[in-house]
Amino acid sequence: MSRNRVLLALAITGCTVILVTAVGGRPSLTAAPAPAHRIVGSWVNVLKVSGLPALPSLVTFTSDGIFLWSGPFGSTSGGHGVWTSTGDRTLTGTFMYLRRNAGGDFTGTVKSRFKATLNATYDQAAGSGKADFFDAQGKMVRSVDYTVDGTRIKVESP
Repeated sequence: MSRNRVLLALAITGCTVILVTAVGGRPSLTAAPAPAHRIVGSWVNVLKVSGLPALPSLVTFTSDGIFLWSGPFGSTSGGHGVWTSTGDRTLTGTFMYLRRNAGGDFTGTVKSRFKATLNATYDQAAGSGKADFFDAQGKMVRSVDYTVDGTRIKVESP
């Protein structure tokens, strides 16, 4: 065999090994998500603060660590923040939103820090957190501890 054919055969073999390794190592589309991504998706959350009625909210966790929150109040903006996995079914995060009065004037911000645990089927979550309220000048005016229960929003047929 000529030297060029041997080099060509080695190159083809090397490329084949790399291709098989790359394709074979990729997770299938039906495989369970990696632990850090099991929270990814949208959820209906019910927030509970002692002495107040339960409040619903909508949240979304993205695969790149972004957290989005929509609350039930007309006096707040949507919330923006980040989250990270802390274990197989646990996570922690921080998000902020803006507050305004009835006239629409900016009155301050809220910073919320939370931790949550997913159930074994990744469709329910429970957690707790602390929300710090700041006035328009950035001075903290109060803190509130809360608990939250979440239910994953699933695809449903029309």
